[in-house]
Amino acid sequence: MGTAASLRSTVADRRVVRGFALLVSVPLGLALVEILLSNRLPEPAISALEPLYAVFVYLPVAVVGAFVLEPLGIPELVAGSPVTAEIVLLATLVCFYYLLAIATATLASVGRRLAAD
Repeated sequence: MGTAASLRSTVADRRVVRGFALLVSVPLGLALVEILLSNRLPEPAISALEPLYAVFVYLPVAVVGAFVLEPLGIPELVAGSPVTAEIVLLATLVCFYYLLAIATATLASVGRRLAAD
C-alpha cells in the first residue's frame, strides 16, 4: 500500500473519527457558548467556564496561531471582520483537534503493534 493510500486510510479511520468527535465536543461547545451566549450568561457562569475555555480553546488556538496563522498573515486579513475571525477560530480549533485525533489513533496503533510483538 502506498504512502498516500495509507494516509487516506488513517485519516478516514473509524477510530480517528470517533476520537475526533470525543476530543472536539467540549472545546467546540465552549467556543460556541462563548461566541453565541457570552452576553446573556450570568457572571458566575462565565467565571466557571473561563478556565476550561483557556485550556481547551484559547491555548490550542494560540499555539496554532503562533506557528501557522501568524507567519501566513491570517490575523491581519481577518482583523476587520469579527465574523470571519470567529470562523477562523472555529476552523483552527477543529483542525487542531482532528490532527490530535490522528496522532492519538496512530500512537495507539503503534503501541498495540509493539505490545503484540
